[in-house]
Amino acid sequence: MLRNIMLVAGFTVAMTAPGFAAEWFVIRGADGCFVTDQKSAGEDAVSKGYASEAEATEEMKAIAACDEANTNLDPDEDRDTGQ
Repeated sequence: MLRNIMLVAGFTVAMTAPGFAAEWFVIRGADGCFVTDQKSAGEDAVSKGYASEAEATEEMKAIAACDEANTNLDPDEDRDTGQ
């Protein structure tokens, strides 16, 4: 009986273990986008969680909001100084 209980407990732990795996997120900050494995409540995730850092980095390159042209809204800001 104890063996059966331990067997069921072992299967339960084994089935929930993938849920504890690290997730990687693409976060949009003031300086552009970056990849991190910890998402804070105040940060704006621009994508779903990814299984690996490499996968998240590749997807970050494809996200339009992370494109460098979209993060600098005034690329000619040096001309706007009035000099």
